[in-house]
Formats: sequence, C-alpha cells, structure tokens
Amino acid sequence: MAKRSNLGYQQLLWKCGSVEVGDIEFICSLKKKVKSKITSIFKSMKDNKASSNTSKEIRINLELKKSKLEIELQELGKLEDKIQKIKADLQKIEGVLIRPYMVVFSLIQFLTYKFSHQ
Repeated sequence: MAKRSNLGYQQLLWKCGSVEVGDIEFICSLKKKVKSKITSIFKSMKDNKASSNTSKEIRINLELKKSKLEIELQELGKLEDKIQKIKADLQKIEGVLIRPYMVVFSLIQFLTYKFSHQ
C-alpha cells in the first residue's frame, strides 16, 4: 500500500488531470516567453515615454529659442527705427548747418568777386 500511495503521489506530481509533464514544461516555457514579452513591452513603453519626453523637451527648447529670436528681432527692429531716426535727425542738422554755411560761403564769394572787380 505504501507503494500505491507513493505512486499516487508521484502521479499527482506528474499528472494532474489532463496536464502531463511535457505540458508543464511547455507551460513553464510559455510563462518565460510571456514574462520576457511583458518585460520588453514595458521597456519599450519606457523608451517611448523617454523619447516622447525628449521630443517634448526639444519642442519646448525650440519654442523658447523661437520666442527669444522673435524678441531679439523686435529689439533689432526698434534699434533700426532709432538708427533711421538718428540718420534723419543728422540730415536735418546737416541741412541746417549746410544752408547757413552755403549762404555765408556764397556771400563771401559774392563779396570777394564784388571787391575784386571794383
């Protein structure tokens, strides 16, 4: 009887319902494959999330650079306007200075001509 109960125990270990030893090995190998697949999926998800975060960071950096460049462009436009205003002011000043100078120069030429021909 001891052998029978021992045999029954071994049969229980090796055979449980319709599951055989080969089936258990197959199930174990499937379990390893599934676990490996799940691990790779999670790793892929982490990588995708990391690359997504990286692309978000790149996008944010590009937006920041774009806004900085737009601000610099506006400042350059303001500077250009100031330069144009200064040039216009200089032309006005030159015009104001040149006219009297030209008048004085013309007067000197006229007087020189007048006195030299008397």
